[in-house]
Amino acid sequence: MREFTPAAMVCPRTEWDKLVRHVCQSYPEEGCGILLGEDMAESGATDLRLRLALPASNVWGVPEERGKRFVIPPQEIILADRLAAYLGWQIIGFYHSHPNQPATPSAFDADAAWAGTLMLILSVYDQQLVDAQAWWKAQEVARFVPVPIRQPD
Repeated sequence: MREFTPAAMVCPRTEWDKLVRHVCQSYPEEGCGILLGEDMAESGATDLRLRLALPASNVWGVPEERGKRFVIPPQEIILADRLAAYLGWQIIGFYHSHPNQPATPSAFDADAAWAGTLMLILSVYDQQLVDAQAWWKAQEVARFVPVPIRQPD
């Protein structure tokens, strides 16, 4: 678990395009996935670098509510964690869309978020991305802290 609030989430264009495509195609349901990567603390930076965005299934128990809720199957999280360990990375967070809603955390998001990870929220209207915000949930903070998203140089 990371003890710092990241200065930024560094997101390569290929992974960004993949997760945006996924949430836009999932509309009007919430699209969701797992973010694998690494922190750059060893190089003196406090950025989190996304290496792989893994689209996941939204298996929320009531299909009619999947436009406002999501749940990722535990077996997909376990497989992602094993893949991350194999590659020398870790789960740095999760992403999901807010169909026809702003890219700000809901009360449900606050309850579901893992402390020490990013929550990337993408606002999608009519299958088009209109906004995206990364949020950090620290262990000692009950609220989310915004984290800038940037493309690598």
